[in-house]
Amino acid sequence: MRTHNWEDVLQRRLDAMTPEERRAYDDYDAEAEAQIRVAELVFEMRRKAGLTQTELARRIGTKQPYVSAVESGGRSLTVATLIRLAKATGNKVIIEAVPGE
Repeated sequence: MRTHNWEDVLQRRLDAMTPEERRAYDDYDAEAEAQIRVAELVFEMRRKAGLTQTELARRIGTKQPYVSAVESGGRSLTVATLIRLAKATGNKVIIEAVPGE
């Protein structure tokens, strides 16, 4: 029985992609990573503020399932919403661009 190492399988798939497919994959991967980072940021801001999802939702005028979806990475945020979430937890948003790879 042959086993597969996930990294090897992924690398074979990446190697088989056309340049256009690889750019699309890389773009999607970067967006997904950013969404996960935002989810983690919202969770940490809420946790450090000592708020429940329900209380944070109330503070920004929404419902608890929305906050849950944000924290799980299943919901994209506008900058305005991220600013409201930060403010509701006693934080502020600073946006910065850094040179890419």
